[in-house]
Amino acid sequence: MYEISYNDYYDKVFGSWIGRVAGDFVGAPVGLKSQKYIKYRYGNIKFYPGNYVRFT
Repeated sequence: MYEISYNDYYDKVFGSWIGRVAGDFVGAPVGLKSQKYIKYRYGNIKFYPGNYVRFT
């Protein structure tokens, strides 16, 4: 195991929580829908989030 700085640790933990919250929030409307319905309703994914803004 290796040591990381406090800032690196904070960044990793914060990023994991933001990812979890975003995944839950975005995934909820399609959680029990079929792949066919999701593709029909939302189409192909063409845009992805860019760089994040650090909130610290």
